[in-house]
Amino acid sequence: MSAESPDNLVHVYTEKGITTVTLNHPEKRNSLSLSMLKVLSSVFSDLETNPDCRVVVVAAAGHVFCAGHDLKELK
Repeated sequence: MSAESPDNLVHVYTEKGITTVTLNHPEKRNSLSLSMLKVLSSVFSDLETNPDCRVVVVAAAGHVFCAGHDLKELK
C-alpha cells in the first residue's frame, strides 16, 4: 500500500507489515505546521485500525528529520 497526503506533506508506504511514514517538506526542514500535524493525525488514526500495519517507521525527506513546530504559524 502506498499513499500521499493531498498536498504531499506525508508519504505512507506499507510492505510486509512495515509502514513507513515519511515527512516530506524538506524546504521547511519538515517542520510541524498545522497542516502537517493534521495529516499526521489522520494517518496515524488510519494506521491504528489497519491490519496490514504491524510496525510504523517515521522517516523524513531531506537532510533534517524535523525542526519542530513551525514557529511562523504562531504569529
